Amino acid sequence: MLFDCGMEELVDDTTTVLGKKDKVFLNGDWVGVCSDSAPFVAELRNRRRKNELHHQVEIKRDQNQREVRILSDAGRILRPLLVVNNLLKIKGSKSERKSFQSLLDNGVIELIGPEEEEDFKTAWGVQYLFGKEEKSSVKYTHCELDMSILLGLSCSLVPFANHDHARRVLYQSQKHSSQAIGFSTTNPNVRVDALSHQLFYPQRPLFQTTTSDCLGKPGLLGQSKVVPKSEFYNGQNAIVAVNVHLGYNQEDSLVMNHTSLQRGMFRSEHIRSYKAEIENKESSEKRKKPEDIVNFG
Repeated sequence: MLFDCGMEELVDDTTTVLGKKDKVFLNGDWVGVCSDSAPFVAELRNRRRKNELHHQVEIKRDQNQREVRILSDAGRILRPLLVVNNLLKIKGSKSERKSFQSLLDNGVIELIGPEEEEDFKTAWGVQYLFGKEEKSSVKYTHCELDMSILLGLSCSLVPFANHDHARRVLYQSQKHSSQAIGFSTTNPNVRVDALSHQLFYPQRPLFQTTTSDCLGKPGLLGQSKVVPKSEFYNGQNAIVAVNVHLGYNQEDSLVMNHTSLQRGMFRSEHIRSYKAEIENKESSEKRKKPEDIVNFG
């Protein structure tokens, strides 16, 4: 397929001039060259959208190094994006439902890697494609399925993340979210976990993100909606005041209401399972006779 798209075979000699040609790499191996990398990469991406090439193949065009890097090995991070030129393919009746795989096979959605994403200009949402300025909307090549997909699963659960400092959002997603305690299971009385933490009175948050609504369980038979898992939320709703205490400066300290603690606020349970083995083996040593035992008492 690479030769059909315009790649030339790599000749093992010293007479062929390769200075004016772009190198083609496949999973790090130099496999060939091409005279012009622009039509070569465009044809490869077109065949990928037509399902002639696997969806998870990443095609990167590096104009500075004059290289075309094709990656198909395992373990790479990919994320879905809408192809702007193929958005008209999903135009139809509102009642028509299409699966993610069908959109991927028709070239409407494309899986893009971090290196290949540098070659595109991605819009944050569909509303940015049809702005007032027509010239600016033509420049976009791809579009996000939703703004929340820009963040990971842990980071997208942070409410009002756009009103907080970026570093604080990272702290919440990497460090503080793993320390949150809630009600992880509905059957803790029959489970034997090696280590678990459980909050006595978890509460549903006052605000939640779109990703939190998607984390649910299917409804009853005949219902297409998703029922949110309200019993699996972490933490409690507390009334917090940030002020100066007695005119002095305080850092990383909390002054809490004693009555709230007595009523069970933030009360949790730490469960640990222990394993004990009892071996019933007869002792091979010779038992001492009663008369051989000396009483020092």
